[in-house]
Amino acid sequence: LDVFDCMTDPNPRGDQVYDAVTKDLVTYNTMISVFAKEGRSQDAYTIFYSIKQAGIKPDKYTYTSLIKSLAAERDIGGALEVLEEMKKSDTEVDVVTYNTLIKAFCQRLRLYEAKNLVTDMELNGVKADSMTYSLLMNGLLKAGKPGPCLTLFESAAADSRTVALTETLSLYTTAITAASALGDFERGFDLFSRMKQAGIKPNLKTLTALMGACLSADEPIRAIEIFNQVKSSSVTLDGQALAKGLRAYCDAGNFTEASEILSYQSDGYKEMKGRQIMEGYNYLLHSSLEAENFQVARDTMTELLQGGYIPSKMTYKTITHGLDLLPKKQIRGMADISNFKKKLDPSKFNFLMFVLDSISERKLICEGLFYSIIISEGQRLGGRSRFISSLLMNAKREGLSYDRITPYTWSDLTALQQNELLEKSLDAESLPSLQIRIGQNDAYQVSATEKALFFSLKKNKIQ
Repeated sequence: LDVFDCMTDPNPRGDQVYDAVTKDLVTYNTMISVFAKEGRSQDAYTIFYSIKQAGIKPDKYTYTSLIKSLAAERDIGGALEVLEEMKKSDTEVDVVTYNTLIKAFCQRLRLYEAKNLVTDMELNGVKADSMTYSLLMNGLLKAGKPGPCLTLFESAAADSRTVALTETLSLYTTAITAASALGDFERGFDLFSRMKQAGIKPNLKTLTALMGACLSADEPIRAIEIFNQVKSSSVTLDGQALAKGLRAYCDAGNFTEASEILSYQSDGYKEMKGRQIMEGYNYLLHSSLEAENFQVARDTMTELLQGGYIPSKMTYKTITHGLDLLPKKQIRGMADISNFKKKLDPSKFNFLMFVLDSISERKLICEGLFYSIIISEGQRLGGRSRFISSLLMNAKREGLSYDRITPYTWSDLTALQQNELLEKSLDAESLPSLQIRIGQNDAYQVSATEKALFFSLKKNKIQ
């Protein structure tokens, strides 16, 4: 910008100024492009008006850069006005200009307007290129429309006029991703085969998309085969590929390999980043609990906490979903009874006690909904578990306050027989800490389950 300001403005009369560099159209276009990248449309407009004042006719690069700056600031209406001005001035409108606007529409999921621009292109004799199809296909994927995305690709591939445009790595990868979203791994492999026949070498993103297609179709072994193929090559796995590999191992029941991926990546400074690692722990927790492999689930929870990660609401939901304890939709104010028909196995309740001890040790707070699910499961099991649920109600404190040291953990109490628990005469001060957070959305669920437990205790004469 400093260099630009030092240059001499063009002289409309044509007088020559010696020992000075004069601004020309290329110079002005460069500045508009710079402001476009920064999203500074007002500055870009200032340069645009300077061009006109200097008596220089803007070209397609000028208008396209101005459109890009307006699109970056979400001023689509202004960008369309520039396009119309461009047409009226008889300036060539090429595919790059149209793609700039199509990209803006697709990013904002305004796919109808994007399609209208393609029609406008055709009417003005401008042919779409590979980028046009890439923008439209990715826009459809982003809008959750993988079917139309694949249809667009196949239509272009079946047309002799556009088939060459589809033979790119980007478009095939997007098509395979769409097949993955549809859970159609056979179509994904068909696209992969066609891609190789066209002489296009797949990259890591392509193979990751193919793994996703296998996982969506519940074919984890096929996904593992692809994952191992990539591992044995010279390609360095990225976070997305490792996340897909971890999921494949979990779905196949190979928790050892899945755990090894997480253990190596857990510091967050390698290929997998924090969010991917947390999602990986949640997935491993869910899969191991669903398979009733409680030791793996315990090891996973322990490693998660030792790694400095904090369980989120999604983690608690993952645990209850993996244990098949998530409450079904119910009438407001009424406790859920759908779980009472399940087998009376205390293993799940014991694991929930382990979770409470684990988060208490880290001085973390328990979510209200998770707490209500625990006491509901204890009520369902009856006997000792129901009594411990009553102790949970007595120990409950809202907010964060770990100022008491108690001789027991919840797992310790769970290991005792009911008569041993009664003999200890446990009161609220001697019970393990239980700090919970009850949000407004959880209040009815917590209240309903506590009332149900209270009446169950009264009915069974457990005081």
